[in-house]
Parts: sequence; structure tokens; C-alpha cells
Amino acid sequence: MTRLALFAAATLLLFPGTGLPQEEKKPEAPQEEKAPKDDKAAKHQQDVVRLRGLEFKTDVTVAAYTKPELVEFLKAEFEKELPKEKAGRLQRGLAKFGLIPADLDLHDAFLELLGSSIAGFYHPKTKELRLIKPGEGGGNEEEEQAKEQFKKMGIDMDKITLVHELTHAAQDQNFELSTLPLEDETNDDLIMAVKAVVEGDASVVGWKYGLKFMFEASIGLINEAYKTGMFPGKAGQLPAYMRKGLAFPYGYGTDFCLTYLKSTQGELKDLSKLYEDFPLSSEQILHPEKYTGERDNPMLLTLPDLSALFGDPWKETFQNVHGEFYVKLLLNEFHTKALTEERAGQAAEGWDGDRYIVLENDKQAPMYVWVSTWDSKEDAREFYEA
Repeated sequence: MTRLALFAAATLLLFPGTGLPQEEKKPEAPQEEKAPKDDKAAKHQQDVVRLRGLEFKTDVTVAAYTKPELVEFLKAEFEKELPKEKAGRLQRGLAKFGLIPADLDLHDAFLELLGSSIAGFYHPKTKELRLIKPGEGGGNEEEEQAKEQFKKMGIDMDKITLVHELTHAAQDQNFELSTLPLEDETNDDLIMAVKAVVEGDASVVGWKYGLKFMFEASIGLINEAYKTGMFPGKAGQLPAYMRKGLAFPYGYGTDFCLTYLKSTQGELKDLSKLYEDFPLSSEQILHPEKYTGERDNPMLLTLPDLSALFGDPWKETFQNVHGEFYVKLLLNEFHTKALTEERAGQAAEGWDGDRYIVLENDKQAPMYVWVSTWDSKEDAREFYEA
């Protein structure tokens, strides 16, 4: 999965039938609506301090763009991380696993997914918060209807996005986000776990601010909506590997942060402790008791130099870790009447570590070697039989 060095507020794809409480809410003071953008940012910085307990060391630079301008910036950043040639190697390897179609243009598909889902982001390297200008989101009809529905309920998605991103700025000023292990190209599972904390933390604060008294009744529905990996338009037709991978830090990450606070009887300010001791796998995000209770850290597996083992013309193109979340997705891609989605999930549990290496020959034909380790012989057998 690609890892842009950005921390984003993804568009929430909840539509009118999701069942959020329809209770009435007092309107906010009209003077805020008329306040300049910079004044709003300063006010909402104080909301983050009040809710999250993180102080800002400096003011945050906030800039507003049209959605096309924001997407163009994303595209330029994306090109640095995943140029076409590299995307091709990843595409062939992931297709070999059956996670994506063999004819999918992975480079363009990622851009489609990011462009359709982004609502704003904070860039730890430039220290700038970038948002879409109000009324210029360029969203599709379903998105606009959803935002209007939220407004009728007294929920302002633009403000929630601003608070979410300001929380990322506060995280950065206190924990230096650019120092987190988010650019390790050999362990996507670790990156997913770290991003789940960072995005889950910001999501809790953003929704706490926006939903107020409706938070407890609504956050479970919101998280479940994220977990579906539903996106509008063409992005909604992309493989689950891409859609659900992008949504993971928001749905599962928010659940993890809330479960962590409940199990430790902590307040929002206590989420800061997670930055001193991050969860290390999607397994720990999916099963918080494996982090908060008896700690079940993953085994870090290594493989020998397979290029040397197989000899010419086989060359390693990349290696990575699936983790429990992607193992479950992989099994689901091949589910049958015997291998139901429920059984696939059970078969992925008990994961204790894995690593795969993809190699190609001089005709770009891929093969992979994948090794996994499990908590018990029974867990290993259940996975193997699935």
C-alpha cells in the first residue's frame, strides 16, 4: 500500500440512511460563521487544546484550495513516492497474489482513490494544513447530498475536517510525525498500525468536536461505515485491497483509540501515551486486547537472498508484510461457500508474523515466496486449510 507522508481527513461516505441520531442541537454563534478563515483556525486550535489536551507551540499555517488544486499537489507528491515504473512492479506482484486485477493501472488507481476521498491534509514536512475551499469541493452528487444532510442535523463537515487536521498539526508539534516509521517500504503492516493511532486520534477529536452530545451514539456507526471501504464514483469500483486499506486507519484506528481509553479508564489527553509505545501490527489494532492486555507483538521474519537462491534471470522487485488485516482480505478474495467471510476472518486470526518477497524474470513474469508464522499449530493449520 502506498504511504504518502501526509495526514488526511478522508471524506466520510455516510449517506442519509445510516441512522445517525436526529436530535436537535443549538446553533453555533453566528459571529463565527462570519469570521475570517485565519480566525476560525485560531479558534479551532483552542478547541483542539480543550478536547485533546495538546498545546500548540506555534500557529498553524492554513491554506485553502479548490479540489483540483489539492489533487494536483497530491499527484506531484505521489509521483515522488510511486513513479510509474515502481507502480508497475507493485502491480504485477499484488496481482500475482490475486489482490488486484492483472490489468489494473495501479498508479492511476491510487490517484483516483486519493482524489475522490481527500477532504484535506496536514503535511509534516511543509508544516502546512491544506483544505478544500468551501463550496469548491468538486464532489459528486452523493457526497454533496450527504454534507447537506449533515448540515440539517447541525453537523458541519468542513469544521470537523479543520479540527481533524489541526489535531495532526498538534501531534506533529508535540511528537514530530516525520520521525515515525511511515516510510519503511518493507513493512506495510507496521505502517498501518502507526497510522491507525495517528488518524484514529485525530478522528476522535474531530468527531467529538462536531458531534458533541451525539458522539457516543453515533461514532460506532461512523466507524462501521469507514470499515466498508465505500467510496464514491470510480473509486468505489477499485479492489478492496486499496479501498479498505486506505480506510483502515479511520474506522479501525478510531475504534482502537476508544477501546484503549476505555480499557485504561483514560481521557483523551491519555492518547499521548500511545506515541511513546505504538502498537506494532494491524493484529493489535483489530484486537486491542493484544496490545492493552497480554502483549502479543509480531514476529519479525526475514528471508535469505532469493535472487541468489533462484539465480538468473530472477531478481527481487520488492518485499513486504501482509499482516492479519491483509491476510483476511486476501482470503476473502477467494471465498467460496466453504470459505465464508466469517471463516476467512477466523483463519486470519492467530497470525504472528509474515513476510513475502516478489521476484521477476527478464520477461517481467512475477513469482512470490511467502512465509508466515502463527500463534499455535492449530492456528497455522486453520490458515493452511482455509
